[in-house]
Amino acid sequence: MAESKPNDAAGVGPVPTWRSEGDKVILVGRRCRSCGKVSFSGTRYCDVCWGESFEAVDIGSSGTLYSFSEIHVAPKAFKTPYVIGYVDMSEEVRVFAQVEGSAATLTPGATVEATVGPVRYDENGDAVESYKFRLGGPKNG
Repeated sequence: MAESKPNDAAGVGPVPTWRSEGDKVILVGRRCRSCGKVSFSGTRYCDVCWGESFEAVDIGSSGTLYSFSEIHVAPKAFKTPYVIGYVDMSEEVRVFAQVEGSAATLTPGATVEATVGPVRYDENGDAVESYKFRLGGPKNG
């Protein structure tokens, strides 16, 4: 499985957005030290209290598919069609990512799990891997 990728979140330093533990992919967010709000973004400020200090926190490996769309026209780096969606994770965090499969096989409310796979292709045609979701897994685990 691929290595985790860093996300420079202010007040935390480089924080991986995900990590692998065997076959399990765990997404890593950040918790505001001022108000406790958990997010999955790398913005400099907390969107609740404008705090600038954060700590890394696991937000899980699975969640509930909130909504999705199948993309048919995209930049050259993306092979179409592909699906993007919002997934509700633990800590009231909603993550935007690619979802494996076709839209015809997905339904809002489905349980999905994090995985790692190609999300686009670089100028040499090599796959660029990152976290994405696929059907299955325990809810909010």
